[in-house]
Amino acid sequence: MRTTVPLVDLEPGFVVHVAETSATVVGSVWLRQDGFVWSEHLLQGAGLGGQWLSVEDDEGQLTVRLWTPRPDLTVQVTQPDGRWMRVDGRRWTRREKGEAEYLTEGRTPYGPSGRCEYADYRHKDDRLSFERFGTLPWDVSTGRALPAAAVRAFREGDDAPRS
Repeated sequence: MRTTVPLVDLEPGFVVHVAETSATVVGSVWLRQDGFVWSEHLLQGAGLGGQWLSVEDDEGQLTVRLWTPRPDLTVQVTQPDGRWMRVDGRRWTRREKGEAEYLTEGRTPYGPSGRCEYADYRHKDDRLSFERFGTLPWDVSTGRALPAAAVRAFREGDDAPRS
């Protein structure tokens, strides 16, 4: 029998099932800014591999996004300056900018802990995110919201769908 786990409890080794696709969480990053905590989870598996799943619980309101790394954009945009920018032929408006402390577990490129700068932009329902962990170059990703109910998570070995 499959026992689902709350998305806020994701960590490396869990299996995530989105629509008909499954992936294993191989690395997790927990970020904290002024008491607010959110997480990002690196996925490995056919269909979702290399993408990140972010989970935010803002006073009971769960926001889940699937992020696709966009290394091609780091050439176009070296850093997130300004209140808006044009990327992929669309105008993106900055929604948030700040710094957070982070801790990692599993396989991530960021080291065990440190500080992360970020800037998030919005175009309609899509997101464009810039994150810089420590002194590493900016990571750029595009993201789309997923209904929390459409994402299920299982402990590996709990008869979870294979990734």
